[in-house]
Amino acid sequence: MQISSNEFKIMQLLWDEGRPLTRAEILKGTEGRNWNPASIHLILNAMISKGILKITDEEKKYGRTYEACFGYDEYVRGQLQDIFPNCAEQGRRLRTRLSRHALIYREARCTRYDLQRQKENA
Repeated sequence: MQISSNEFKIMQLLWDEGRPLTRAEILKGTEGRNWNPASIHLILNAMISKGILKITDEEKKYGRTYEACFGYDEYVRGQLQDIFPNCAEQGRRLRTRLSRHALIYREARCTRYDLQRQKENA
């Protein structure tokens, strides 16, 4: 999932705080950004629409609190999966191949050992 730098800044704040935050707390926690209350409202609504943010107290009209829908680790895992979509499958295939090769190698060693013992006994 792609998120903008503004969205990421908000997510970082939520992850760092580890609790739901109000819009005022988000504005205060992201000082240095020139967001007015209307623009932060648009960003928060876009994040809710994307499914990366949720409102934790639906019944309130004012003073709502917002919470991340996933943790930082899950976000990083998702980003890696987007960048390397087939890694898990390729890893499974590689392990299967290596296991087969190890089995063939062991069988070949056993056969060689058996042949050597037969020569010695003959």
